[in-house]
Amino acid sequence: MREDQVFIRYRPFSGETYEDTISPLTLVVHNHTLYVICFSRRAGDIRTLAMDHIVEASWLRNTPFAYPADYDPQDFLKEAFGITVGKPCAVELLVHQDIAVYFQERIWHFSQRLSEPQDGWMLVEMTVPLTAELNSWILSFGDKMKVKSPPELQARIRGMLEKAIAMYPKEKQDETPQAVNA
Repeated sequence: MREDQVFIRYRPFSGETYEDTISPLTLVVHNHTLYVICFSRRAGDIRTLAMDHIVEASWLRNTPFAYPADYDPQDFLKEAFGITVGKPCAVELLVHQDIAVYFQERIWHFSQRLSEPQDGWMLVEMTVPLTAELNSWILSFGDKMKVKSPPELQARIRGMLEKAIAMYPKEKQDETPQAVNA
């Protein structure tokens, strides 16, 4: 990779498109998507950006940057859950016995610890950042996974589920016009 800076216009998953000058450090493929790990001048820190959300990029010739001597992509991503980094937090999840074997056969995060199922639920413990990626992963298991702790994550997932439930009224009259026999 060139060690010159790049001007970008970036469209985040949610929010407004913004401009930034980045110093690209590493390209990473995760879940069939290409990401750039870079130093963001706007954020003043290292960020992970989806390449398909960069709507414009211009190489800033003769604007070299010093590649950080202490930067190691594996160390940077070590604590991540998937591709998203953040402050690690102790998380406890209860996984229904119907899918417990799925968890016993996989390593979702290097920190995960599994307990034998009791009363139909297996405890999964891990230390991971509380990110949107974690939220989506938890929600993907529907009623087969429950957040035990931390309370902040419980509340976040509960709020997302309540909003989703509100989109589906319990009883709704069929609005389809009925044919009338003449």
